[in-house]
Amino acid sequence: MASLGDIALAGFLIIVLVVPYTMPIVASLIDPAHGVVGGAREAGPITGTMKSQYGTAKVYWDDYGIPHVYADSIEAAGYALGWAEASMRLFQMDLLRRVALGNLSALIGEAGLENDRMMLALGMPDSVREEWRLIRESPELDDLEAVILAFTDGVNDYIKYALDNGLLPPEYRLLGQTPEPWKPEHSIAMEKLLAATLAWKESDLILARLVERHGPEIILDLDAINRTRNLAHAKCDTATRMSDIVGNVQPAYEYTLTGSDKPVGMPKPYIHGGFSNNWVVSASLGPDGKPLVANDPHLALTAPPIWMIIHVEAPGWSAAGVTIPGVPFVIIGRTQSLAWGFTNVGSDFVDFYYYKWVDNETYIYKGKPVKVEERTYRIPVWNPVNRKYTIEEYTVAYTVHGPLMAEGPHGRYAVAFTGADVGLGSAFIWKLNKVQTVAEALEAQAKYFLAPVQNFVVADNRGNIAYSPNGGFPIRTNIGTVDIAGRKIPNTGFLPYNGSLGEGEWKGYHDPGTLPVVYSGPEGSVKYIATANSKPWDGDCLRIVGWDYHDRFRTQRIYEMLDGLSADGLISVDDAKIIQMDVVDKGVQTIAEILVDLAAGKAGDLEWAVQEVARWTGDPVTGKDGSGQTLAVAWAVVFHAMLWEELYGSQDDKGFLRVEMIEELYDRYTSGTLHVSVDLEKLALESLRKAVQVLEEYYGTSDSGKWTYGRIHYYLIENPVLKTEYPRLEASGGPFSVNVAPPATLNAEEGMPVNVGPSTRVISPLAEPVLYINLPGSQDGNPYGSSDPKLYRNWASGVYTTITLGAEPESIAGVLEFEG
Repeated sequence: MASLGDIALAGFLIIVLVVPYTMPIVASLIDPAHGVVGGAREAGPITGTMKSQYGTAKVYWDDYGIPHVYADSIEAAGYALGWAEASMRLFQMDLLRRVALGNLSALIGEAGLENDRMMLALGMPDSVREEWRLIRESPELDDLEAVILAFTDGVNDYIKYALDNGLLPPEYRLLGQTPEPWKPEHSIAMEKLLAATLAWKESDLILARLVERHGPEIILDLDAINRTRNLAHAKCDTATRMSDIVGNVQPAYEYTLTGSDKPVGMPKPYIHGGFSNNWVVSASLGPDGKPLVANDPHLALTAPPIWMIIHVEAPGWSAAGVTIPGVPFVIIGRTQSLAWGFTNVGSDFVDFYYYKWVDNETYIYKGKPVKVEERTYRIPVWNPVNRKYTIEEYTVAYTVHGPLMAEGPHGRYAVAFTGADVGLGSAFIWKLNKVQTVAEALEAQAKYFLAPVQNFVVADNRGNIAYSPNGGFPIRTNIGTVDIAGRKIPNTGFLPYNGSLGEGEWKGYHDPGTLPVVYSGPEGSVKYIATANSKPWDGDCLRIVGWDYHDRFRTQRIYEMLDGLSADGLISVDDAKIIQMDVVDKGVQTIAEILVDLAAGKAGDLEWAVQEVARWTGDPVTGKDGSGQTLAVAWAVVFHAMLWEELYGSQDDKGFLRVEMIEELYDRYTSGTLHVSVDLEKLALESLRKAVQVLEEYYGTSDSGKWTYGRIHYYLIENPVLKTEYPRLEASGGPFSVNVAPPATLNAEEGMPVNVGPSTRVISPLAEPVLYINLPGSQDGNPYGSSDPKLYRNWASGVYTTITLGAEPESIAGVLEFEG
């Protein structure tokens, strides 16, 4: 199945300019009044006085373009937020909603077809409509409905204003399009898009291809499912059941899958990234005897950024942090009383099913022939050249387990996926904007949250903290076994299931009340909890979680730093900033130590390079000014790619190969217990020679002392529609440092550009109503008006912006006022 990583979460990454430049587009580029270039003079926040049917509100724009909304009601605040977000990010909002709802081709043309086929097949529009219906019919969510409706009117009033005043974003002019009206469901679609992109993985299929190629023993060679080297976020002996904290809370919606003999699931794209850091510090160690929460989600770096910083003050609602443009509340951040953050749980929320086929349309299910159900979708496709629509008909075949959307060793696979089910994630996030205590936040999680399951850390100003990696964990039945080296291992979902035998079918989800949580009060024994996408627990308190975790190295480094800082006293905001900006890379260090051991004394004329990397491993810092890390990272990147191609047969899906798997492979190689045939020593030497060759060509010299890391390792953050980009700043950090900066590629022309990293950094000390935050780019979505954003430079250098809740911003660059 094709990966849609560049389409999913950041839908505005679609490359629109695949369309030939014919005369209508050229005209749209050069028209000085209404063309794309004319958009340069329209960048920045809009000020003045507008009318609102929802009451009085003011938007104070600070020097960075952050909207600080002050309103006399939550409805007035929602309206002002809709207007403000649309005025800065309208085209991005339009793309994101269309990506989620399978309507992208109607805006940008054939470049959106692959996305639309996938989204329609997975039933995303139906899921979004059902969530909005549940919100409208839930009395306890009346305030959420009111905010979404007001936000919708704010967006649409801005669209009318932009049309009347020639202020549409330049992308519309290039495409010859105008924005369609915003609907309440579109804000829900943003949440579902996030849910699906972060939960979808094809790891089961990738492992199945490895097994087909090498036999099931490859699972042992890689320690692929046990992951014995991984490091847990929390200890089971510190956990309690969710019900012990919040009581017997039942989900506020009916699970589609519960009690069904015919589970329904849909596939979804997987975005590159989904790895992040967060931690919560207890009151006993936080500043002034209160907890502290920090979070830096690692996602694609884009222009404009994925997130937008907002600050809202209204009766009963005081919050600041980041949101996805199109969402009318804070997603990551804090209120006066509560602070929270998320990282992705590296679990298994998608299953694949293969069948015995009678013919192309009939498969065997539990001993009986069953015909696939076919559904045909009509997709409107815009042609930006002749400015006309065509219709593509797209037919999808469904089995009892979901759509046939994947190919693998057993042919066609159907897919079951939690992200396609109907939850109320928007309600959970909205409640975080409103509730006062950690217990109330956990209750909202248990009641409303399904997917994507997140490592949720939360604290309140009463001194309580919690960690909960909980949401919708499917109950798998009839799971079958896999014969590995003479042992029958239960297939908990790590390999595809035989759908004809009814293996691995879902019977609903585990009761949220039974799931484990770390909850600690002001005098509790838990001092801090950190998460970085490794396994959640160190024991059997949540065996249902899965197997496909990220490596341990960021978790390990954060805990090392917290341990050291706590030994010296309290953990301050400045300490949290130091942790978020840390560039020690224990992952590259681990690979480099293996490579040095394999190559030392055998590298001939490159022995100097082996020794240089060996020296670097003693202090594995990936700062931009050194050169040892340049060779170490380049060697590790090339070796990883060559080893994966040797194992897999291609470079596809190479992100599956974790460093911990390389460690297991190396140990078995040196001990003579490796099942697969692979010459690690040869690969180490060949990859070293290739890495040195690339570096010599890129730098134009063989003098490794001149191979400074920042010169080859830089941020490449583009607006792909109009091909503008932020300045190419030197980047510190490596693939496994806390301040993560994985090279997107390595070659002699481009070097090692970075386009994934901390998509925001947020620090919330509960001792004061202050949020510290930075963003890798401009608040403004206009690609011509944000070519050198101050926020981006601050983010790259570790400078944070301060927002004080309950107070007006220190600097006011302009005011947008709404009169009732």
